[in-house]
Amino acid sequence: MPVIAPRGSKDDEFVELVHAAWPALYRTAVLLVRDHALAEDLVQSALAKTYSHWHRIRDTGAAQAYARRALVNTTTSTFRRKSYRSERPTAELPEKVGVPAGDPAERLDVRAALAELAPRQRAVVVLRFYDDLSVQDTADLLGISTGTVKSQTSAALDRLRVLLDVEVDVPRPDAVGIARQGRELRTRRRVGAAVLAAILVGAVGVGSVLVGNALDGSSRGAPPVTGQEDSAQTYDAWAAWSVNGEVTIGENEVDLPGEGAYHLAQTSEGVVAQYLTDDGTAFALVTPDGGTTPLGIPGATPTVDGDPSAPHVAWVVTGDDEVTLHVWDVASDEELARVVVPSPGTRPIDGRQVIQPVDLDGDAAFLGTMEGEGRRVDWHTGAISNLPLLPASVRDDVAAARDGDHWVVMDATTGTVLRRIDGDSLSATVSPDGDWLILVAADVNEVSVEPVAGGKRVRLEGIGPEATWSRDGSVVGQVGATPEVLRCSTAGDCERRSVPGDPDEFVSVLVADYLNVG
Repeated sequence: MPVIAPRGSKDDEFVELVHAAWPALYRTAVLLVRDHALAEDLVQSALAKTYSHWHRIRDTGAAQAYARRALVNTTTSTFRRKSYRSERPTAELPEKVGVPAGDPAERLDVRAALAELAPRQRAVVVLRFYDDLSVQDTADLLGISTGTVKSQTSAALDRLRVLLDVEVDVPRPDAVGIARQGRELRTRRRVGAAVLAAILVGAVGVGSVLVGNALDGSSRGAPPVTGQEDSAQTYDAWAAWSVNGEVTIGENEVDLPGEGAYHLAQTSEGVVAQYLTDDGTAFALVTPDGGTTPLGIPGATPTVDGDPSAPHVAWVVTGDDEVTLHVWDVASDEELARVVVPSPGTRPIDGRQVIQPVDLDGDAAFLGTMEGEGRRVDWHTGAISNLPLLPASVRDDVAAARDGDHWVVMDATTGTVLRRIDGDSLSATVSPDGDWLILVAADVNEVSVEPVAGGKRVRLEGIGPEATWSRDGSVVGQVGATPEVLRCSTAGDCERRSVPGDPDEFVSVLVADYLNVG
């Protein structure tokens, strides 16, 4: 597990970061907003946000990249605020920051700077940053490779930094004050989450009692017996899977009607099984004690995504230029939220729903657009924010996302890219606590785990590529095509468990959070 530095050591490291990153961040802010006082405020805010997420950042390089992205996001938010939108034109332009007012020769024109670039570099910069084309579109237009686009862009930007460099007097940072501001941000975020969690726990407890009484006269909110505790602990450790239509969860094997489950979504209450009956698709909550409760989720729902830390699932219904997010409480069997999200270009296919991925993480749900961007939806308030990348996996505000030809770790609340994941992976899946990644190598289907913050990658020998996280942070998956399931810790220690099946025949194990569409 990642080691969290003690407070004194953490603050010392942060102070070092502030002094190292401050000059470059301040110059960037001055060029962005052309106001010294505002630039200083923005850099302080960006570094405070960096401190508030310091437990997820393990090296100085990643911290500086995080702070730079936080600065850009904070600046963008500032431009969008009413104070900027309500600015009025004046008779005279304000004096340019950092350029002597009495020396016009030193007022460098961007066009003149561009003219100093080589023709191909100039073309790449204009297409990428003026016409806002992607790397691939720029490469196609110029008839060159994407690698050439990237190298020419890098060289051009290095040259422009020299040509457009201005003298800026950099003030001394108040590193201790910034750390204090960051601690206040973190405290407010934790207190808010705790209050909301207490409200949700209270609501779920009442819902559980009502549902239990209505179904069988017993209270599902009552303390479980020892056998139920054992099953719950086994579920937390081993997750759940389905073999030949039979669901294994906790210490129990459960038969579902129809053709058996083809998808299991983990929640805090158990798994939501999706299965086929004579009447179509149906959903049921299968609990660790072996209980099965039919759910009122509409049968037309393509699939659902579960939140392993809460009794909630979510799904998306496709419409014309919009999608509708639904959030369902599986304990009380009722809909909690319905949010319409604009999605230009989205259409049902032949009048039928399509499978559109959605990730549910606490109060937020994450889905994508036709352009490959991400949307973060607060399903409590209906607030929608844009993310630069589409998260493929989100847990505890940490996301893994695909950025071109590689994977990155991203702050799911701000869209800030924290670091690039080395190597070529088919998939990257975040652990329930947001601290680890399951990585599946593209060529050989090798499964490894790696800290979200970066560090040593541990290969998990024997486990298949369809591996999932259990609620306690173990990796669970089938051993090849054998009737065995492997459970591994992030340290690489593994144990086996047999499943129904003939060792001499092919056995297909569907682990939780994988959808079988075959």
